[in-house]
Amino acid sequence: MDDRYRRLHASAHPNGGFWLREDARAAGFSDTSITDHVSSGRWCVWFGHVLAPAGMPQAWEQRVRAAFLRIGPDAVLTGRSAARLWQLAGFDRTEALEFLVPRDHTPRIPGIRLSRDDRLREDEVVAFTILPRVANVTRTLRSLARLVPEDVLARAAADGFRLGRTSPGDLQREILAHPGVPGNPRLSRVVRRLDPRMARAREVSETDVIETLVAIGVDGFEVNVRKVLGCGRPVEVDILLLADDDHDEAVLEVDGDRYHGDVLARRHDAERRRAIRADGYPVEVVPARHARDHVLVTEAVRRLRAQARR
Repeated sequence: MDDRYRRLHASAHPNGGFWLREDARAAGFSDTSITDHVSSGRWCVWFGHVLAPAGMPQAWEQRVRAAFLRIGPDAVLTGRSAARLWQLAGFDRTEALEFLVPRDHTPRIPGIRLSRDDRLREDEVVAFTILPRVANVTRTLRSLARLVPEDVLARAAADGFRLGRTSPGDLQREILAHPGVPGNPRLSRVVRRLDPRMARAREVSETDVIETLVAIGVDGFEVNVRKVLGCGRPVEVDILLLADDDHDEAVLEVDGDRYHGDVLARRHDAERRRAIRADGYPVEVVPARHARDHVLVTEAVRRLRAQARR
């Protein structure tokens, strides 16, 4: 292999296979040679300045790596892009490329959305796998608060809470640390909607049911509770409606899309629920697609309460 290519590949490797024109020059390519590689199609140009070999996949992850190289080392992935990277609910398919940069940073770059803010703290930035600077989940949610509707923000916040990457306290501290920021009122309302029980949820659909139960006035419940049946068998129920003066305990199950897409998991759950019912617990099942349906969940709770009356 030509030594120039070997040197170029060595410099491009940490950047996901991308390089800048100055990297090519440093590797030994003349400006004429660089232009020839581009015009012949052997190299392609991303964001007007970043170079890559022909055939580089145009996937979102590659575009993020190229954007990092184009913007520079003080760029921070934020907003909808960071939400996708953190796998927050509602952002798994976004194609947005959103970065935070200092106020005196680079001018506009077609295809990349730049926000300018000098108040970003270093403790709000983390490295994520191969990406050097990503806003943490708490800072990401503050960025999202001025970009997306409140319901979308609430689901993302609940998912971040469920994953253990933020908390209502973290979000409230972020609001207090940055008074007057657009989106703070929306984020404040979301903080009030969050419930500590969401930290025990294992799927987005469970966080949706928790929020729905709170919204319809059901407070006496716990999430992912371990019970021991009369036969001595330990089981875990998704949501346990707790006993009160008028009702015994009852079980509300959630058929989450990810877990219950597996036929063996469905069979296991069906058998588990039969055992729970046989032990005397009323059981109702809410499909994931109806987890935010207030009427359906209200009816399920009403049926459970009616069955659970002493």
